[in-house]
Amino acid sequence: MRVVNKYKTITINGDNKMKPIKLEKFRPQARAIAEMMWGRGGTTAYKVNRNGAYYFSCAGHGGYLVASTALTEAEIEKVHPFGTREYINILVQDRTDGKYVTGVDNSPMSRSVTRPRRFTYDLRLGQVNWERYYIYVFEEDCAWSIIEKFTDIRMVDKRDSDSNYYQYREEAIESTFQKYFGDKQEK
Repeated sequence: MRVVNKYKTITINGDNKMKPIKLEKFRPQARAIAEMMWGRGGTTAYKVNRNGAYYFSCAGHGGYLVASTALTEAEIEKVHPFGTREYINILVQDRTDGKYVTGVDNSPMSRSVTRPRRFTYDLRLGQVNWERYYIYVFEEDCAWSIIEKFTDIRMVDKRDSDSNYYQYREEAIESTFQKYFGDKQEK
């Protein structure tokens, strides 16, 4: 009698400790991605007013990470020419009750070599495929103005209720955008 292994294991860079999660509820490991891009240590996360948008200040740099699922089609159309679009790979299993993320490979966004890990999933539950999950990156020096100009995404600040601060902030967004990206907008 032959015993067939019901589980399939693959080796890839990523995280193997993940429980399957519905695709529409999936959120990237934003802090880990920010630290891969901008340096580990001293990382501070700031509250942002939209789910799927994150702001981090890391050891070497920082800025916004915004999942493409957090943006509308109109917003993507506006920010895409200016923003840097990166991606991570997600292992998606098509089950009878929907699509589930069963593994994540952050290595495309890593600035260094990552070690291979294993993912385990049950093939009886459905076919498994790698898909790209896009994330827009807006660095803190000037690219932050892109996402704040074309969307309502903002870091939450206690001073927001002050009308003078709000006006100053809107002026800073516009002047920073015009200084660094104004000529690109006209083309």
